[in-house]
Amino acid sequence: MVAQPGGVGANPADKIASIMARFESLQKSSSATRATYDSDRAKAAARGELGPEWQKVQQRIDLEMTTLDDVFAGRDESPEALALVARSRENLVTMREDLERGSDDDEPATDPMSEIGTLSAGITERLARLRAMTEDFHG
Repeated sequence: MVAQPGGVGANPADKIASIMARFESLQKSSSATRATYDSDRAKAAARGELGPEWQKVQQRIDLEMTTLDDVFAGRDESPEALALVARSRENLVTMREDLERGSDDDEPATDPMSEIGTLSAGITERLARLRAMTEDFHG
């Protein structure tokens, strides 16, 4: 059996190279997706689809008078930028409250760390079973 790069039986250097290649691929894909999202958002803002504050801020971005980083870092103190920051904060508070309540009133809110612990325990259990099966097979 020939070991596949980054697969079972691959040497550690091949595994690392495979992981790095996958990471770089995901990073490029993420950057492309982000660029498309930014472009679509800018077009919608320029058309006024996101509201008058976004439209005015986008005009100022297009004229290179500000940037999104300046707006959301608080360096742009224009009334429209301040309104966007305030709205973003309100949205974040609402999202946090929704997460704390849980997405469904019938289901209790889940603690992400508890959920990670449960998943980790399941993975550990499966690995132990695989080790036992491997020992039985080789054994």
